[in-house]
Amino acid sequence: MKLADDTPAEEHIGGRDLARWPTPVGRGLVRVVAVLAANVSAHSVLYITASVGLVLVVGLTAAGAGVYDAAIS
Repeated sequence: MKLADDTPAEEHIGGRDLARWPTPVGRGLVRVVAVLAANVSAHSVLYITASVGLVLVVGLTAAGAGVYDAAIS
C-alpha cells in the first residue's frame, strides 16, 4: 500500500525498501491493517488503543501487587 504523499526518501533507508514486507505474515498483517484503515474511524482506533492500554496497566499492576504481597508475607 503506497500513500499518496510519500516521497522516495520516506520509503527507503539506504537500500532497504520500507514499504515491502518480505514474509507472508508481514504481508498478511499489512492487508489486515489496510482493510481496517479503510473501514475504521480514528475515534475507534483511539478507543481500542486506550482500552488495551488500560487492560495492560490494570493487569500488570495487579500482577505486581500480587508479587509484592507474596514477597512481604
